[in-house]
Amino acid sequence: MIKEIIFPYKYYEVFVSCPLEVCEERDPKFLYKEARKKCVNVMTGLGSKYEEPENPDLIVDTNLYTIDECAEKVINILPL
Repeated sequence: MIKEIIFPYKYYEVFVSCPLEVCEERDPKFLYKEARKKCVNVMTGLGSKYEEPENPDLIVDTNLYTIDECAEKVINILPL
């Protein structure tokens, strides 16, 4: 729907796939830890459902690629 709203501008939907466990490991503010203790009511993946995009322009799987490779994949879909 967003592509229709901002047309004629180019819009790219990028899905960064990252398992919940990895999100928790990378969380510098410990929000997931707080959510598990029920101090935070709404947290993606914990108490708040996350819906993956149905048809993204790009899927970047953080388990398969380094951060530099992930960034390169995103940059490569952008127009010059």
